Amino acid sequence: MNVIPLSEFSGVHGSRHARLYIKTSDSGTQRVVSEKPGSRIITRIGKLPLLRNRESVQERRNAVAAEDYHTRSAFQETLKQVYGDAFSQQAIQDIAGKTLTRRVVKKIINSAEKMKVCGGKPSSSDKAGGFAEVAYDISLKELGLFAQKAKMITGSELKNIETLATGNGCLRSLMTAAQGVAQYSGNADIARVVRTLLDRQIGGIPFSQFGTCSTTGGAVQWIKNASQDDLEGAADVIRQIAGDFEQLFQNIKSGQNKINSPSPETTRSDNAGVGVQTQVTAETARHWGAVVQEFRATRR
Repeated sequence: MNVIPLSEFSGVHGSRHARLYIKTSDSGTQRVVSEKPGSRIITRIGKLPLLRNRESVQERRNAVAAEDYHTRSAFQETLKQVYGDAFSQQAIQDIAGKTLTRRVVKKIINSAEKMKVCGGKPSSSDKAGGFAEVAYDISLKELGLFAQKAKMITGSELKNIETLATGNGCLRSLMTAAQGVAQYSGNADIARVVRTLLDRQIGGIPFSQFGTCSTTGGAVQWIKNASQDDLEGAADVIRQIAGDFEQLFQNIKSGQNKINSPSPETTRSDNAGVGVQTQVTAETARHWGAVVQEFRATRR
């Protein structure tokens, strides 16, 4: 899926209350447009009980539903690229049942930017709405899920970096989840461990770059020029890192006071690295035990 710039959604011309949808030209170019007044009237008429079952009206309703689904999916992918997977999922969930308009788009962007200004910590209004808890919970679950998947990666699979590092690819999703855990935890120890793991070197390239697919990126170029032995060595390190992320996930969930992660001093510049234990204080462990219990309580 080609990602549409966020400015296309926020800067579209027309009424700020008009429905947004994606229009595809004959050449295949996609752009975001707002529904014209005439079409808006037809859409509203189609919601009237006496008319909604007419064949022509039903066809119109189906077409609008398809447009809305495609547009929301594209908007979610754009939000994911800019603000991360956890935020994008929660934002789309929050507007379920609402029409996607320029006003709604700007409200979502303002909320995201407010969190960035606060250093990734939600404002008091966000806390009241439980956004940080939900975003953290989603990130933590996905960290465990994609860490398990990354533990199965082979050298041959690394050749398909475009698949692994884009969209819902395993490495891309693992990076996004890890960054979400660090961002929404509000805990310096957890953030430090995540940063250390993402900075692990594979062939002289930070692991974090293996979750971003760019034709000029170091990871993509390295994989293109790597031998099969190099790829197998890189996959081995990725599996080690994924194992460390899985251990981080398990320890946070259980409230233990030890987190396995490699120290920068022990990471070598080749395709190997040996993890050492990073100690987390008992106070931190108790904090995360309480957080887990709080999340479990909110899900009941």
